This record gives sequence, structure tokens and C-alpha cells, in this order.
Amino acid sequence: MFEGIAYAASAAGAGSEGGMSYLLMQIFPFILLFGVLYFVMIRPQQKRM
Repeated sequence: MFEGIAYAASAAGAGSEGGMSYLLMQIFPFILLFGVLYFVMIRPQQKRM
């Protein structure tokens, strides 16, 4: 419980260092999920048409 509070306090004091890499790490799972859905669902449907 206290680790989360300590992490939030240290992250608030750190400023905007690594802001872009943090943003990319937040968006990466969504990009990966879209890629998997594309190859599993959308692409096979286009081949059948």
C-alpha cells in the first residue's frame, strides 16, 4: 500500500523526465491488441471476399 504512495510522490517530484517513453508504454498494449485483432479477425474476412 505504501509503495504506491511512495512511487506517486517520487514520480511527482521527477518532473517530465521520460514523458514520451511513458506515453508509448501506455499506448503499446492497445497497438498490440489492434494488431492481433487485425490478423485474427479482419484479414481472414477480406481473403474470403
